[in-house]
Amino acid sequence: MKKENGYIYIIKLGEYYKIGKSKNFRKRMGEYTQLYAVPEVIIVEWVRDYHNFEKRLHRRFKKKNVRGEWFNLNRLEVLFAKILIKLNKGCKNT
Repeated sequence: MKKENGYIYIIKLGEYYKIGKSKNFRKRMGEYTQLYAVPEVIIVEWVRDYHNFEKRLHRRFKKKNVRGEWFNLNRLEVLFAKILIKLNKGCKNT
């Protein structure tokens, strides 16, 4: 797969966090308006090689996975994920 840049995000809904990716974060968030509650955006960053980076984050927290891309993370794990995302941050060309 070609290395592409895109958004990596963490949102929180209830007690769970979703680690996801998107080329268009606004559009993706619009998809969540159908849910029973609006998710809290924890972080959203434009990163390098977003497909593989998302996979690495999912593997890193696989023991905390509850379903699909949803995880039961504690505060320290969320902070760690945010640091990893910030370290992989790329420049978005507009």
